[in-house]
Amino acid sequence: MNYAIILSGGIGTRMQMGDFPKQYLEVEKKPILLYTLEQFQKSSAVEKIVIVAADAWREKIRGWMEEDGITKFLAFADAGDTRQESIHNGLTVCMEDSVLENDGVIIHDGVRPLVSEQLIGDCLAALADHEAVCRCCR
Repeated sequence: MNYAIILSGGIGTRMQMGDFPKQYLEVEKKPILLYTLEQFQKSSAVEKIVIVAADAWREKIRGWMEEDGITKFLAFADAGDTRQESIHNGLTVCMEDSVLENDGVIIHDGVRPLVSEQLIGDCLAALADHEAVCRCCR
């Protein structure tokens, strides 16, 4: 089984938008996060999605997912003070779901919606030969 951990707990301080996280900005009347979730929903390589998000946004996110038909959602994980803490919290949720040693986990930023189904599948497939995989652009 393959899990996707979508990091959506940051507030985008470099954008200087106060406390409004950039992943919830709307593009064509839809939050950026939802475009990202759609890509993982469409991917046949991913079975379950964990979203790392602040408590204050969870009900909104849940509503967006229901409206958009996101069915692979497993659970929320707490946003940490750092990216590393947020990843740890997401992995903990996966472990609580009985993740096995040969299961794959892909970690992706909720504010990056242009990930393709092909890239998701390629990264998870590469885990068959490697302990960890990181996609880099050329």
